[in-house]
Amino acid sequence: MIATVGTFDGVHIGHRYLLEQLCRAGRDRGLSPLAVTFDRHPLSLVDPASAPPVITDSSEQEEAMLALGVKLLRLPFTPGLRAMTGRDFLSMLHERHGVKALMTGFNNHLGSDRDRAPEVEGVELVRCAELPEHSGVSSSRIRTLIADGAVDRAALLLGRPFTISGTVVGGRQLGRQLGFPTANVSVSPGHVMPAPGVYAATVGDYPAVVNVGRRPTVDTPDAPISVEAHLIGFSGNLYGSHLRIGFISRLRAERRFGSLDELRDAIAADVGNALSAIRQ
Repeated sequence: MIATVGTFDGVHIGHRYLLEQLCRAGRDRGLSPLAVTFDRHPLSLVDPASAPPVITDSSEQEEAMLALGVKLLRLPFTPGLRAMTGRDFLSMLHERHGVKALMTGFNNHLGSDRDRAPEVEGVELVRCAELPEHSGVSSSRIRTLIADGAVDRAALLLGRPFTISGTVVGGRQLGRQLGFPTANVSVSPGHVMPAPGVYAATVGDYPAVVNVGRRPTVDTPDAPISVEAHLIGFSGNLYGSHLRIGFISRLRAERRFGSLDELRDAIAADVGNALSAIRQ
């Protein structure tokens, strides 16, 4: 195995640049590529209040890795693992997981001693070059863009649309009464969420209009944030289904309308605008 270590949240274009080099270095050495990550962000143990929300859940992260031809190893981030020096950590990867080479990013460090180049017998250290044209890409930058509603700009750094996944749960069926049935998607806590508003999106093969927010026309200001997706052209029962929503662009801010008729007209306009945005 030739390994690289990181959180890889988002598996963005910077991560892909590293992983593509990992695959090439593996082919040159006859070694399989392995990405080593953790079951939670290290800050969730070190400083829980500072732990960032995740961009990609574990299943999407693994899918993205496998699409690149990289196997994913997810280690429990325990106090014992946190206490390991870089050399001890690399020795563990060598002995338990057959790692014979380690590729490090241009600003990587390992272990509690933040070792940039731990020496372990039998393990070759390979340095990855810095991403040349997009050095500003980072998971934190992508989180900020998503939280600001700039999902189209986040997609440029991710190399694909930002997505959230969840199970369809029961709702008030108000959308059905308005002629635009929606799937109420329950998203796991700890996931970064787009700014409240209405978005053009895709759900599977269907174009969609997605509302993220508190539905001010029909709910109180202190209502919990909800995610509702209207799948354009779909008819059927989605309760209990697991949906993945791919955000294309923000159409407008969420707002309170004076009547349900006004809300219905706005949703109709949103559908047309969403289809235009998705076709671009």
